[in-house]
Amino acid sequence: MKRLVLLTLLACSPSHKPEDPKSSGLVDKLKAKEAGWLLELKTNANALGWPDAHDCDQTLWAGEARAAGAAIDLHLAEYNPGEIHRRPEALGECYPTESASTISNDMLLGYLLGTWEARDADALIRLAQYGEVHNWVMGQPLSEPRVILSPTGQGLLGRAIEKLGGPKKSYSILPDPCLPVEADYERHLQVVGIYLDGRISGGISSICLDALNRQAKDAPLDALFQAARGIYDADEGSAISLLLNDQYQTPSYVRGAPAYEIIHKLLAGRIVLNQFGE
Repeated sequence: MKRLVLLTLLACSPSHKPEDPKSSGLVDKLKAKEAGWLLELKTNANALGWPDAHDCDQTLWAGEARAAGAAIDLHLAEYNPGEIHRRPEALGECYPTESASTISNDMLLGYLLGTWEARDADALIRLAQYGEVHNWVMGQPLSEPRVILSPTGQGLLGRAIEKLGGPKKSYSILPDPCLPVEADYERHLQVVGIYLDGRISGGISSICLDALNRQAKDAPLDALFQAARGIYDADEGSAISLLLNDQYQTPSYVRGAPAYEIIHKLLAGRIVLNQFGE
């Protein structure tokens, strides 16, 4: 039933619509912006092609950048088969001097998104095998505070593997509860997770649609939230207007490295352009 959400919403769209962004040239303007952002990201990348030389949240943002079309090698975050870290090994380990763990669910979500968009089934299978063998404890430390891949993450991983032709996974049915969240970074992760679920499964549950609508309503100036919601209400006008505004301010959760501001806009823009077949 959850996968009918998209078709139902499109069928119920109002008959009177604003000017088509594609015929009015707005989509072409956004494509030009995207090309500039991609070049800017490449120009400012470190020697490995990753967003930053020091930050320990890089795998989240590198995954988002890869999903938005940037040429980033996410395999560099894989120190051993299926063992994902916060940044490439060549940049040095973050744990325990800079971070409380070698990995986090935030980083794993970005990795899942980028690896899914790369259609890298082998990498996803290695990640699943690592989780299964280690009882879903995904890195160090092994004692508290341990990083255990969340049930939502396990479900996304299982569905992604199956969709790419890999083996059936019992945990692919795990739920996507989309419960209310408060912190800015939690809201960001929720929207990215909902977006990824829709990409994998072709639609989202009514619970997640409600959560997505709530986030977009509460943050009308967040281009990413508006773009993700636009998939389901067939209206990307708000996202386009924000992204074409040279004075656009990235949300508060975009922090840690200057390149993340570019990645935020890239992912939002790519979501919009996908809706227009670009």
